[in-house]
Amino acid sequence: MSPRLLQVVSIFFIGYGIIDILFVNWVLGVVLLLIGIYMNYTAIKKLRELKK
Repeated sequence: MSPRLLQVVSIFFIGYGIIDILFVNWVLGVVLLLIGIYMNYTAIKKLRELKK
């Protein structure tokens, strides 16, 4: 998966996680937030590798 697409998907996960914490289930929201943050971290790491 390309790093840009990974960042977009991770932003979706983070946003959905915040909405989930506020309105639905905080446990699922926290899990989605962690997945989104991890995806964003890996995307940034890949982008840095490509720039080298």
